[in-house]
Amino acid sequence: MNPTRKLTALAFALLLLTATACGKDKEEEATPTSVPTAAALAAPAAPTATNAPAATATAAPAPQAAAAQGAAPANDLQAAVLKAMQAQLHGGPYRATTSVDAGGTITEMKTEVIPPDTMHIVIGGGNLELILINGVLWSKNSGGNWQQMGSPDMMQSILDSIQTQYEANITDVVSAGQEPVFGVQSDVYSFTTSLGDPPNVMTSTVKLWVSQSDGLPVRLESNGVTQGIATHTVQSIDYDKSITITAPTP
Repeated sequence: MNPTRKLTALAFALLLLTATACGKDKEEEATPTSVPTAAALAAPAAPTATNAPAATATAAPAPQAAAAQGAAPANDLQAAVLKAMQAQLHGGPYRATTSVDAGGTITEMKTEVIPPDTMHIVIGGGNLELILINGVLWSKNSGGNWQQMGSPDMMQSILDSIQTQYEANITDVVSAGQEPVFGVQSDVYSFTTSLGDPPNVMTSTVKLWVSQSDGLPVRLESNGVTQGIATHTVQSIDYDKSITITAPTP
């Protein structure tokens, strides 16, 4: 299995899992402090509410209708979104700054990625920190020591579970026009994605901005409901070849 696709899936899953943790822990604390378990990574917690916030996208038109209107067929739009997500892994090291608003409680997450198998995530200003290198995942809570989470075989199993659903569950893709982001003219797409198996399915409506000049994602917004709490996620992405990530010292 292509390691860049697995890393993309894990990055996106961790983004959604951060939203889950924010919603779950809203009444307990402002940011998550516990390390995600293997089970949580493999099967995220399910939203419990059914009245999700109004999505920014409309239902995807049938291919025949889209063609009649001069728009790209739905399957072509889905292919464009997948192509942009994979281009992100070939665009060199990148940095993503993410803000998750869960019912008024805001959690910040900073992620650095060096394709194809290296990632450093800092959640809540250091409240939780994760490093993934070549299939080995380390974690550290605020004030704690680095600990290895499981084995490369365990991570492989988790990634395979995520990858099984990742691409197939990007649905209802529509074109949302063109907008400049950070001075870069971008194509905008809206779509729905889900992770997990019934009854533990987490569904989100996502809006993605893709640079017209190089086909790389530069911004993402996501709306969903987690543990009965509406979540809104905003992520900005920049590409920086100077990023370095090293294994932690226990």
